[in-house]
Amino acid sequence: MLIMEGLTAIAANDEGLSVIPRLARYWQFLSPHRLLFKIRNDVKWTDGSPLVARHFTEAWKTLLLNAHRTPYAEKLFCIVGARSFAQSRKHFERVGVKVIDAHTLLIQFVAPTPDFPRRVAHPSTFPLRHPPGKEAFPVTLGPFVPEQKAPAAKMRYQANALYTPTPPTIEEIVFMAEKDPVARIALFVENGADLIDRLSSNALVLLPKNISSRAQATSEMVGILAPKREGAVATFRARTLLEESLDRSAMLHFLRWPHVASTGLSPPTSQPEKWGTTLPLSLSPRPTFSGVGSSLNLDTKGIEEGEDLGKFLQAHWARTLGVSVRLDPTLDADLKLMEWSLDPFSAGPLETLLAAAGDTPSFGGSLEQWESHLKARERMLLEKRMVLWPLYFRADRFVASPRLTQAAWNPAGFWDFSRAELN
Repeated sequence: MLIMEGLTAIAANDEGLSVIPRLARYWQFLSPHRLLFKIRNDVKWTDGSPLVARHFTEAWKTLLLNAHRTPYAEKLFCIVGARSFAQSRKHFERVGVKVIDAHTLLIQFVAPTPDFPRRVAHPSTFPLRHPPGKEAFPVTLGPFVPEQKAPAAKMRYQANALYTPTPPTIEEIVFMAEKDPVARIALFVENGADLIDRLSSNALVLLPKNISSRAQATSEMVGILAPKREGAVATFRARTLLEESLDRSAMLHFLRWPHVASTGLSPPTSQPEKWGTTLPLSLSPRPTFSGVGSSLNLDTKGIEEGEDLGKFLQAHWARTLGVSVRLDPTLDADLKLMEWSLDPFSAGPLETLLAAAGDTPSFGGSLEQWESHLKARERMLLEKRMVLWPLYFRADRFVASPRLTQAAWNPAGFWDFSRAELN
């Protein structure tokens, strides 16, 4: 992040998301229940003090003490004694986090927790330089240092000369909180800003024709939910025909949506367009849509673009499968358009949705991995009256000045300017 970092970080690559070392040199599972972190010995806080292992235990103790205020404390409940300490607020020494030496942490789990390195990429687990209350503002160790000690409409950050392995080349970053899209775009056009992000579709039409927006992947996914086993999708054949007709590559192309293979990967720089009207070629010969009839009800109210996407699916299924689709029905729907968020730090994306199914999947990163996971649980989901088909990830639009390079969008939801340059 801008002013702080954690033991690990989430990074995007061609195969999806991965966990990389940040303040940790490396980690090693000594057994399924024990994990060793070796911490870098070259990291200094902005006051010159070295980073040591107890700064992490202080941070995790503070997080657990505030478990009644934040759900993020649950990320540490996998550690022996962590849940009990959060409830009793006594005997932190019984929690399974041990400082072996200044740069070594040993963690003991209640049960095997292979995704723990991913969990400690979350900002709630970042180290603390001091216990709360001793100073008005904590000491930092990220690539930039905040000039103000309290949130403001305009925040200035100076490059941290002690940042390792090398300090940032940009000397100062100024963040401005401006909600009015017209004012934000005007600021960029008049060279008052080098980057504006989170542009809505309505805001994009305000951009001058000589300025193109780009897309950054988000963790929001759009998909189709078959919430019950009665009706048009009751049979395996019906579900299979519908799902196999949803060629994700064709969908992304014909819907003019930025292609994202996984959260965090940058889509192409084309401007977003209205949903396309061109449809894939019909299947030949056309299959029969199960023996339960050739019509279904599709609830389109679940997402903002539901009407447009519903019309696309209506025409697509009519041509490829001969299925008549009724949109936005007043009766119970056979299928529903919906969206959900993938949490890159844990299994959070489908926890709520699949809670009724008694299963919590591990986050593998790519859409294909998610589909594989869900298909493996097809029978279990069906018994719980659920079938889920992911379609595509959403993308936010941003505009950046040509002179700003190497500014990276992190899949955890923030910009990384540690290696950015101004030409």
